[in-house]
Amino acid sequence: MPRYTPESKERVRDAVDMVDLVQTRTELKRSGSASYMGRCCFHEERSPSMSVDADRKLYHCFGCQAGGDCFNFVQETEGTDFTGAIEFLAGRYGVQLEIVDDDPRAAARRKREQQLLALVERAAGFYERMLWTAPEGEAARNYLLGRGLTEAALKTYRVGFAPDAWDRLVTASSKAGVDPKMLIDAGLALPKKGGRGLPNDRFRGRITFPLCDARGQVRGFGARAMTAEQQPKYLNTSENELFHKGRQLFGLHLARSAAAKSGVVVLVEGYTDVIALRQVGVEHAVALMGTAMTPEQVAELARLAPLLVLALDPDGAGEAAMEKAAGLARGSRLELRVAELPEGRDPAELVQDGRGDELAAALAAPMHFSRFRVERILKHADLSSAEKRDEALAKIAPIIGELGEGALREELVERTADRLQLGPGIVDRVVRAAPPAPRPPGADQGFAARGPAGAGRPGPGRPGGGFPQPSHGGPPFDEDPQFGGPPEDFYPPDQPARGGQAPGPVRHAPRKLDPFDEQERMLLAMMVSLGKPGREQLATLDLADLRVPHVRAVAQWLQAGGDEGGQLPADDDLSVVARDVLLRADTLEVRPALLEVELAQLALRRLERQVGEARRRGEPVDDLLRSAGDIRERLDAAMAQAMDL
Repeated sequence: MPRYTPESKERVRDAVDMVDLVQTRTELKRSGSASYMGRCCFHEERSPSMSVDADRKLYHCFGCQAGGDCFNFVQETEGTDFTGAIEFLAGRYGVQLEIVDDDPRAAARRKREQQLLALVERAAGFYERMLWTAPEGEAARNYLLGRGLTEAALKTYRVGFAPDAWDRLVTASSKAGVDPKMLIDAGLALPKKGGRGLPNDRFRGRITFPLCDARGQVRGFGARAMTAEQQPKYLNTSENELFHKGRQLFGLHLARSAAAKSGVVVLVEGYTDVIALRQVGVEHAVALMGTAMTPEQVAELARLAPLLVLALDPDGAGEAAMEKAAGLARGSRLELRVAELPEGRDPAELVQDGRGDELAAALAAPMHFSRFRVERILKHADLSSAEKRDEALAKIAPIIGELGEGALREELVERTADRLQLGPGIVDRVVRAAPPAPRPPGADQGFAARGPAGAGRPGPGRPGGGFPQPSHGGPPFDEDPQFGGPPEDFYPPDQPARGGQAPGPVRHAPRKLDPFDEQERMLLAMMVSLGKPGREQLATLDLADLRVPHVRAVAQWLQAGGDEGGQLPADDDLSVVARDVLLRADTLEVRPALLEVELAQLALRRLERQVGEARRRGEPVDDLLRSAGDIRERLDAAMAQAMDL
């Protein structure tokens, strides 16, 4: 694994547009001069609680505490390590990485891979030019445009044409000094029998569809025949060190942003289905390129979104592929639904027929996968005898039995009873007595996928957005159950969850901070947000008044001007708290009166502790109580001013 220079890391960080990066996963809205807010992409929520600082290039969720810099974001959303993250960002933002202490063999492998990728990229450009500018591409152009596909959509997916001659690509590459063997290794050429002379082009007289990885790098091609005599109808790049068909999904790199924002990815069967869907506004679609789904493909789908809508051709092969998908996704949180397409029409044909609105409606209201399976059995059921109806019921019962009590289960029971001419009570009894449904094909090859976590918590600030309530009016100081607070070790250092090598984005459970932790972080954020007046208050803040150790440490770091260079504390635990404070500051609209409320409460809590300690020692507390009364008046005045009373 390569190690990149510190300068490379900083160049990548400088090049990253943090708002652009985060918006590949969630929609952001400006909330300040350089701050943005959006719904967290690491836990389910209804209200935006993720803050992004465009200048500091940080993100933080106030609900689940997920956060970090651009590298953390890629690690958690892509399920990769730091090396994968820096390579991902360097590729996205065009930064050249420098390697230190590189192993010669590893360097040679990387150099070879880059050479092969460059060859495949050049081939993609060559095929594109053939389609749009060469006379021999006219028939392919007419065919594609005749299917209702627009030139703009075809160019988005870089569709091309491989000329019919045996060696057009090979000859052009040879003139450019390319080693013919490299063309064979890249899957672009085939050696001649006997191995003499230049090899032949692998793709001839075919429409080419580039197959890209998640970064948009072309790794191979799917090529469609132009005549019935050409066999097979679809020819793929052969398996090689760059290309593995079982890992590919057509359109993956172009669907990522829309799928992340919508939380949905649509799976279709063919290349033209994906292109046609984009024309009607469905940009989060990818193609399976056949019906042999693999665990790697399902893992890629899970990286895109938690909900998978299957829009495969409504025939036997398509239905079998749906069952395979269900088996591979079983045990994960990837939710499957099925878009019901008209019999005998695939998505591309529907667009060609001018029925794009009908297609979009089907995708917008997909059916639950259990309903699809039940309807499929009922559709093909033989109702000619009681025995045949019992056979159908025996297949359906375990499927319904997997559902919890609810409207869907009741509806499917009634639908089955009506179709099989049975009483709902009979169907319900059979369902309850049925053994578990057999695992669909591939169910033993599951994977960990991202999916809905718990419900989100409101964003920054206190519940309801109100002001902090003054402490007075409650029990006497020494009877207050919160007096003295928990011991220091009650507050463990914040530990941001890390994703390791999970195939999908890390999911975080919402975390509610301890009340003292919440209040003290908010106090520091208000001081930072207020600018110069707040910084003056921060400079005179008595750190002993802060009860939470890691907040106290961040306050000391702020007093020393640690945030002036745009850096976070070197300590990972403290950097989490500092990031939280700084991004809170970006989202707040603070008036001095609000800060005065917080400071008065802090002073009152300090006196509460002092009164309790004096009473335990048997010392007089009159002066302390008078001081507490003065602070209560100060607090009341600040509260009134803050609320414009």
